[in-house]
Amino acid sequence: MASKANQLNNKYVTAVLVVLSCLPLVSSKTSRIVNGKSVSHCNFPWIVNLRILREHNYEDYTQMCGASLIARDKVITAAHCVRPDKNGKVFKIEVNLATDNPAKPVYTIPGVRYKYIEKYHFSRNGMPYYDIAIIKLAHRVTYSKCLRPITLPEKNDVFTGNCWALGWGSNGYDQRPSASLQIVQLPIVSNSFCPWPGLIHEQMCAGVFEPWGVHKGICSGDSGGPLICEKNHRPVLAGLASFGNCGMYPGVFTKVSSFVDWIYKNIE
Repeated sequence: MASKANQLNNKYVTAVLVVLSCLPLVSSKTSRIVNGKSVSHCNFPWIVNLRILREHNYEDYTQMCGASLIARDKVITAAHCVRPDKNGKVFKIEVNLATDNPAKPVYTIPGVRYKYIEKYHFSRNGMPYYDIAIIKLAHRVTYSKCLRPITLPEKNDVFTGNCWALGWGSNGYDQRPSASLQIVQLPIVSNSFCPWPGLIHEQMCAGVFEPWGVHKGICSGDSGGPLICEKNHRPVLAGLASFGNCGMYPGVFTKVSSFVDWIYKNIE
């Protein structure tokens, strides 16, 4: 789908785990999802940019995440983007829709509530499990050519081959987020061959093994963003970016098909 962009050692690995949302918002023309290509949001009308404001030590802290529109008043993202953590409690969520540049949003709606799986937690080595959340918007949106929901998978769908990650995250460690939406093609990797220890059935792995080569994948600021696979020649939301190490190894995504019942229950 990269060509269709306009259409549509364990200790070491664990040590460089990046929770992908922990990135202050600064604009840049050069930074991007690692080695991706610029695309227009109109070709991916369900892509959403989140600005999440937290209060930390009596100071405001802003982070960026990705999300996807799944209903007129709901977007889906990673739980660690919205749950209170060491960076403070969330007090404001700005949902930017129909935008290419998050620094210049076209359509912003406040997020008024969020809900995540009760079993969401971090393992001892810092890996988030059940990393999925739904944010309710302050009001319903009107669908258009450049604003419409993504198709959800069916329960327990399994995807193979190449899929595509989208986001405004950075191009590497200590770099700034992208000023334009980026897409990168990533092959699905079996959990049994994924370099991250302790993966569960509700997670999936996608990317390449390039510790010394050209890195390609998700990075800081991409959390919660979509992993899109094709089913019957249509884009389907297969995964939500959860964590990784900026393209050195495959990244880990929450497997959306494992949570279809929970999603439909919470978007009614």
